Amino acid sequence: TVFKNQGFRPQFLPVGIDARRFNLQVDGSAERLKYLDGFEKLIVTVGRLEPRKYYPTLIAAAKIIKEKKLPYRFLIVGDGIDRSKVLLLIGDLGLTKEVLMLGAGSEEEKARLYKASDLFALPTLYEGFGIVFVEAMACGLPVVSTTVGAVAEGVDGAGKLVEPKNPEALAQALVEILENDELRR
Repeated sequence: TVFKNQGFRPQFLPVGIDARRFNLQVDGSAERLKYLDGFEKLIVTVGRLEPRKYYPTLIAAAKIIKEKKLPYRFLIVGDGIDRSKVLLLIGDLGLTKEVLMLGAGSEEEKARLYKASDLFALPTLYEGFGIVFVEAMACGLPVVSTTVGAVAEGVDGAGKLVEPKNPEALAQALVEILENDELRR
């Protein structure tokens, strides 16, 4: 069969972000001072609170890190159907100081929170691409996530990937990056 050009010229448009909003020049210093509050490192996650993001892994990793007496604080930015479940788990594990739920934020607020933080983590069970990884990396953050979907393609050497539903591996990767300034850079 012969295909005729009907005047259509397909273009490939890669997934991207607004580099005017997410970049290394964003000022997150006020947010950093506000949320450190006695802690030394900030770990941020951004995304809908829904089953496929699997926040229980992140909360369990926070518990492991607390038991190791490491001064890390987790910031969860987002809202969704699992909000009450996540809040309940945080309370049940005694992590109300270590894990803060900040709700859904504007794009500008998210950018400042990325910039205020030391690392981005998302223990997802599935991602098609995951624009939040690109936003975080544009603000200079290393990423820790899972070996699912297109995460490896999006992160591509700018972080560590662990198997899903494994809080021990997630905690280990978080600590490894946060305790090694050269690796984090």
